[in-house]
Amino acid sequence: FFFFFFFQAEDGIRDVERSRGLGDVYKRQSLILVLILAWTVVCNRKGLAVKYKVHDFECLKKNGYSFVVTRGLMSIGRIDFDVAFNLEGAAKANMMVDVYVRPCFNCPDPPEKLVERMIKELPGTYGKIWIVVLMADNWAKNKYQDNCAILKKMLQTASDLGKKVGIATNISNWYAIVGGGCELVGKVPDYWIFQQDGKEEVSNFEKFGGLKFPVMKEMKVLEQVCEVEGNVLVAYDPEPKEDLCCLTNGIHSDYVLWRKNLLFLKGFWGFGAVSY
Repeated sequence: FFFFFFFQAEDGIRDVERSRGLGDVYKRQSLILVLILAWTVVCNRKGLAVKYKVHDFECLKKNGYSFVVTRGLMSIGRIDFDVAFNLEGAAKANMMVDVYVRPCFNCPDPPEKLVERMIKELPGTYGKIWIVVLMADNWAKNKYQDNCAILKKMLQTASDLGKKVGIATNISNWYAIVGGGCELVGKVPDYWIFQQDGKEEVSNFEKFGGLKFPVMKEMKVLEQVCEVEGNVLVAYDPEPKEDLCCLTNGIHSDYVLWRKNLLFLKGFWGFGAVSY
């Protein structure tokens, strides 16, 4: 939701410039509103989480998708068969891409070692590594401290190797896997929330585990587009900062420019815009 506050003040001191009529005031405020609406449109981007080959990234772009999150590590402990293909295709299409990791708990090597191997062997460039925290991946039941330790090791391993990290989960899976006592401190990873209700906005957000408000939401499952099936994502910055891009995943937009322009307009025209 966006609330707009407009202020038009007049005092008894005037300069030599002719007094402006209400028509000029309305035109000026209309311009402000248009800029704000354009800013909010720029800040929400649609993406697709995939685990299969994407043969036509240009088609995805034409259908309104700005980024892809492709599976990098399978739950059987192997690097995904299609991830290298997708990274190459995204690079050719100049489309931003991240990878997500499904941890393996029955593999000879521990999950953090598998993450290390993936990072070292995976070709191409990508923005961020998302570690999926879902019960479907056979995390140990009722071993909250052990699971929390495993998760932190995976995050630390990726960070030590120079990768940006995030966590893909929701509050019910978090409590079921790592419990209420697992707190992430220091530089807290970004949060991708699983909330598949078909809506772009996040509803009923509750803080847990030290995670901040989500920067990305999985809003719909199994969308068929451009001959590939994936889950629909929306990325945004619900609490924008002047020095941050509006999106996660290393996806750079014109957000910073819009933000600076708005801050300039705020000081010049005397209005405020508050997002929640």
